[in-house]
Amino acid sequence: MTADLAGQVELRPGRRPAVASTRAELAPRLLNGVAVQEAPRRAAALFTLCAPAHALAAHEAIAAAGAGDALAPATVSLFGSTVREHLLRLCHDWPRRHAPAAALALAALAAAAPLWAPGDDAGRGAALAGWLRRWLDLPAEWFTQGVDADAVADWCRTGASPTALALRTMQARANTLATLAVAPLALAALPEIGRRLGDEPGWALRPRLDAGVPDTGPWSRAADGAAAPRHAWDRIASRLVDLVRLAADPARLAHGALSPAPGVGLAWAETARGLLVHRVRVEPAAAGWRVADYRVLAPTEWNFHPEGVLARTLQALAPDDVAGAELLADAFDPCVPVRCRPMNEETADA
Repeated sequence: MTADLAGQVELRPGRRPAVASTRAELAPRLLNGVAVQEAPRRAAALFTLCAPAHALAAHEAIAAAGAGDALAPATVSLFGSTVREHLLRLCHDWPRRHAPAAALALAALAAAAPLWAPGDDAGRGAALAGWLRRWLDLPAEWFTQGVDADAVADWCRTGASPTALALRTMQARANTLATLAVAPLALAALPEIGRRLGDEPGWALRPRLDAGVPDTGPWSRAADGAAAPRHAWDRIASRLVDLVRLAADPARLAHGALSPAPGVGLAWAETARGLLVHRVRVEPAAAGWRVADYRVLAPTEWNFHPEGVLARTLQALAPDDVAGAELLADAFDPCVPVRCRPMNEETADA
């Protein structure tokens, strides 16, 4: 998907609204009317950053809607796609921006990660654990005793690996960027999400639950029940924490589907950026089943919501704090390009 088609997010530190988006609701435009067999492939092509997760959600939503007999069995690995996204942040994007001296070495390491090794996810998890210990120099006890953001902070302050160096350059400022504690996006909200996706046009672009705008990301996995992140550092470190936990339990990412009404399927999957939701309504066609209505709710719509945690954190920054805004963007990790627009740039344009 091109940047123009995907849209972008603009960050405006020190102002209200602090987040603006040009994202469009593409799923109904590009999926409505297609044969259900085509929908998973087209969803993956449309949302390329988390393509396997979108393909899986499409497959499971269509099956829940009652048209699953038209589909080939799903062979998608949430584990592999999530690990890939985490490694891209940890070994490519963040070092390139915050620790250029470490960027080349980390990029070469990430290219050799065992994401799609032969075998099942359990075998890949063991291979990932060995790779993380050897090449990123992660402590062995993390894989047996657990790890959290504070442990990552202690490790990167003294570690000599390129990964530790890259994170160390981000840590001090990230610790100062406090984020509000709000309820995470829980699986219990899925019935409300499904209803609103079907009943309220445009809701997927600016979603809001009866309880407000929740938080979602690798820091809010259904399997963890962890406390809300305290600051940007907790969110940055959560990607490394998630990698370690995935190596120990490759099947820990929640996914599933239900049918809220005949011909309707609602599917969800935990991804690198948070909880992804697909809703599909199918109808009979001359050659089987086709998509009557398709809706996608991506984690970015929650995390870059104008009333969400990120927006409220940006409002507290100085209007010219570009570095702080960009570090927050790294912490919340959108699936589209981000542009920071400081106050002095707006004044110059006036």
